[in-house]
Amino acid sequence: MRVRKLKEKDIHAAAALMSRTGLQTGGDVLARRLQHFRYRRNHAVVVLEQRGRLVSLMHIGIEPSLTKDRAACVCSLFTDKENNDAAAIEKYLLSFGKDWARQHGCDMANGTDINEL
Repeated sequence: MRVRKLKEKDIHAAAALMSRTGLQTGGDVLARRLQHFRYRRNHAVVVLEQRGRLVSLMHIGIEPSLTKDRAACVCSLFTDKENNDAAAIEKYLLSFGKDWARQHGCDMANGTDINEL
């Protein structure tokens, strides 16, 4: 498994992954949305490749928080659930996110996943 920044050549594969996980979006829409983060050092959009195939996508950002002055949070996480390794892939990617946050001088935010409400 390899984590790296999302590249322009990945846009259509990332949009297809998002669609497979239930969020119907096209490459042009995703490309437009990614422009918001292009030059912001406090946000990252990364992909996880497995055997040369994009299998997960994560958007992480650092913002002010109610629990800390600055905290990193996962804004979006998409993983191909048909992949038998989906849980391990998400765990690996979240570990990457924690390391990324530490490198940027903060921790991950603590909170409740809105999907659990």
